[in-house]
Amino acid sequence: MVIGIRFLIVLSLLIAAGSTYAQSSDQMFPTPIRTSEIASSIKARAIGDPRVTTYYYTFEGQQGDVFINVQSKNFSGDVDVYVVPSQQPLTKIVIYGDQPEAETGRVIYLRKPERLLLRIQGRSPGDDDASLRIKFAGSFSASTLNEGDTPAVPKVESSVDSNVRVNSVGTILEVIPKATPSPDSARLSETPEPHDPRGSVAEEKVDKREAPKVEADQATPAQVVVTDPVVEGKKEDPPKSAVTPRNRNRRRASTTTAKVVPPAETRDEKKEDAEQPTDENLPSMTTKDKAPKVDPMAGINLVIYFKDGSRIDRPMTEVQRFSVERAVLTVISKNGTIGRYNMTEVSRVSIE
Repeated sequence: MVIGIRFLIVLSLLIAAGSTYAQSSDQMFPTPIRTSEIASSIKARAIGDPRVTTYYYTFEGQQGDVFINVQSKNFSGDVDVYVVPSQQPLTKIVIYGDQPEAETGRVIYLRKPERLLLRIQGRSPGDDDASLRIKFAGSFSASTLNEGDTPAVPKVESSVDSNVRVNSVGTILEVIPKATPSPDSARLSETPEPHDPRGSVAEEKVDKREAPKVEADQATPAQVVVTDPVVEGKKEDPPKSAVTPRNRNRRRASTTTAKVVPPAETRDEKKEDAEQPTDENLPSMTTKDKAPKVDPMAGINLVIYFKDGSRIDRPMTEVQRFSVERAVLTVISKNGTIGRYNMTEVSRVSIE
């Protein structure tokens, strides 16, 4: 009998322990609750990481009262219960992390059988992991959902090799030094790959033979460029017999007259330019004949009509500005006079 009781206790502990690993973070596929007690654990996050952890569970509730007891350790967050699929909130349990351990409970009354959703959302306020143990009683009923319908959670793996290890908020935790290669491996990496010795010697010979050819090709065009102008200049020079002292004197006279005496056409053009008035003289000539400026406001009057039939005409050339403030029409003239008229007595104001 004692052995049987121990076996049942061990079996219940194994079931409770197995339920801690089944924690779904997807609201569409919550973890079904098969027993009247579940245990949940939340890992501590790095300093400066404000995110919270969220897990979803589902169970059934029959007509009557459902008792929920929550025991938390090092946990700060909320425990909520909703109706599926309307997502109507039934209760909310707020737990603060000011105490290392806390225990609280709620009672939910159901008028008819419902499928309920349990949400655990929170985090650990310190560096230690948070844990919760929730017990159900009353009209609680185990979930009838099939766990096989829950899709596998995708795993994100990084293939980037780096020697810097950071936490979730990007703080550098450790810099792992790179492994230095051994001297033997460095020598092996520096040794060249084996080649055919005959081929390498042949390539060196080809390079040595081609180098002088390139220099020779570069030297030959230089000689042609230097010698060609000299030869052409000698051919273009006139013969000495054709140049006589008499011809030289004629050439000198023609060059001097061309430089000193300008042609007749250029003289006439200079005279015409001198006779024409310059831009400097234009303003003095035009200012005398220029007509005075006409004020664009000339001929325009400000007319104020009163309700008694009278009116006031003032030319706009004498009015500096007019405005209406607090039911008073103010007209300021350029000579400094100010006229104020009550708008209750004015029928209209026009510019004519």
